Amino acid sequence: MNPQRMPQERCRRTSMITLLSQSRPTAPYIDKVCPYEFGCDFKKWVALTRKPLFLTDTDSNSIAYWMMPGDSLTFNYGNMHIDQIGVAIIIYPKEGYTVGDTIYPLSYNGEGYYDIWYKGNIQYVQGFWDEDPQPDSPFYSARLVVPQRMTWWVLLTNDKGQKGWLPLINNCPTDGACFGENIINMIPVDTRGF
Repeated sequence: MNPQRMPQERCRRTSMITLLSQSRPTAPYIDKVCPYEFGCDFKKWVALTRKPLFLTDTDSNSIAYWMMPGDSLTFNYGNMHIDQIGVAIIIYPKEGYTVGDTIYPLSYNGEGYYDIWYKGNIQYVQGFWDEDPQPDSPFYSARLVVPQRMTWWVLLTNDKGQKGWLPLINNCPTDGACFGENIINMIPVDTRGF
């Protein structure tokens, strides 16, 4: 279990009362989360390409500033936007679930753990769905029928003190989160001393 992401520490921008009153979650689902196993201790980033940063994480039309190659940026925090809710069907027996039930993968929390929506409740679980699960697999009991689509909006500050939001699109095919320098052309600089 990811100690940096315990269920009682979750901070949601979306109203829990609204979510729990729905029969299924709706997009966009916004969660303040770090999708990396190592946490978000990588505070300094270096821009490799020219990209716009926006005033808010919900408006990609209002540009705050442009980052330029070589700019040093400080990571503040990020909000995960689930733009398309994943859908998985339980097809093999799993304790606590019924074959034929639907689960909705929401936020990826690192180390293979997710928030999922199941029967009106949010659960923190290790991922147990795949596009083609095998009957004898000890790990996968559900078939992913609609992949999740998520964007991690990160708030970055440049050396001039300007703040702006950068959308980082996840490119993992079915599992986990792949937000890295090969996607956004930025390199996190480790400030932890190792």
